[in-house]
Amino acid sequence: MDMKIIRIDGNDWICGYIAGEDGTISKYIELVTFTALPGEPAALPGSFALLQNYPNPFNPGTVISYQLPARAEVSLKIFNLLGQEVRTLVNRSRDAGFYRHDWDGRDAAGNTVSSGVYFYRMEATA
Repeated sequence: MDMKIIRIDGNDWICGYIAGEDGTISKYIELVTFTALPGEPAALPGSFALLQNYPNPFNPGTVISYQLPARAEVSLKIFNLLGQEVRTLVNRSRDAGFYRHDWDGRDAAGNTVSSGVYFYRMEATA
């Protein structure tokens, strides 16, 4: 098996092994986060963005990423197919930057959600 970079997302590289001819990933082996070197200004995002969760589909959890070009009040919520709120992951003020939040597949009461399709929505007010 060859080790390949399977995803580059902002400043994060997720490396893993690729197995089989269909390209399915059998094992993730590394998550590397790059930061600015001392003395260099850190690059800030140029726009608001809600990024694709990873992995997708997920079991049992997934990471949801977003970026903010300026300080903002941020709300990040999970919804089921009926539009019912399942869980709030973020509801606070955040500085400009890149953010990642883990969703462990649980609802607001701590119960594991059933398999299916879920949506996430971010609202940011600068």
